[in-house]
Amino acid sequence: MSVIIPAEPELVHACRILFGSELQVNRDFLEYLQLQGVKSAFRRKALETHPDRVAIEGALAQDRHAALFREVQQAYEQLSAFLNAREKGYRLPPLRPFADPAFSFTASRSPRNGTSQEGFRGGFRRQPGPERSGGIRNGSRPPGERFYEGPLPQRPLLFGHYLYYSGMITWRMIIQALIWQRMQRPRLGQLGQRFGWLTTEGVLQVLRDSRYSRPFGQTALDLGLLNERQLKILLFQQKRLQKKIGEFFLQEGILTPAQLNDLLARCQEHNARLAAAVFSTRF
Repeated sequence: MSVIIPAEPELVHACRILFGSELQVNRDFLEYLQLQGVKSAFRRKALETHPDRVAIEGALAQDRHAALFREVQQAYEQLSAFLNAREKGYRLPPLRPFADPAFSFTASRSPRNGTSQEGFRGGFRRQPGPERSGGIRNGSRPPGERFYEGPLPQRPLLFGHYLYYSGMITWRMIIQALIWQRMQRPRLGQLGQRFGWLTTEGVLQVLRDSRYSRPFGQTALDLGLLNERQLKILLFQQKRLQKKIGEFFLQEGILTPAQLNDLLARCQEHNARLAAAVFSTRF
């Protein structure tokens, strides 16, 4: 039997039912949410809303509590389905998905759309069709894509930018790779818990107090849950554990391992040559 994964607005509503309507639920909150926390909130809310609590107040009060109790049960079931799917690799779709005829974001699909749980992998999957390449895989380029054809800029380049200016990929593919990379990196709250500096309650407190687009680390710092040294260590670890952008192009079959290694070497050579030129002009 297929399990339906609720859409993000339904998950937000379910969180507010269990954790309180004043809670500011955002994407990070859903990413950090743990099943144990959901169970605890459900037990508390179930006790508060159970019809037996108002048995002496009459049928009307019992009916009202029964409706609330059903909402609490439904919220728990929705969040449990989401968390179980997340354990199997499901990821929330990007906040601003990019329409690309060559790619689809498989994480945005659920069994509701006829996709099995095997498809719950955060990332991009190529649509069925002819073999495609971002540039050198088979010497052809997908129609409608705009590839850079000018000279390499004479400045140090990040690897993704080097691929673009080398005519290997489009700018759209860089954006897709960056979204993928961000979704794969460990969360600061998870790292903080691993180091023993943050508790589950602390993470939830940070998420509750975070303002729109305010960094998690800065909020934890302001609340006194982390000090500056701890935050620097967590940010360093997050960057160190983040997957390399080249892995995206391997995963999507845009580049082979040999091609990726060759392009990495060329990018390093390009940057080293420019650095040497700058050094020689200064001394």
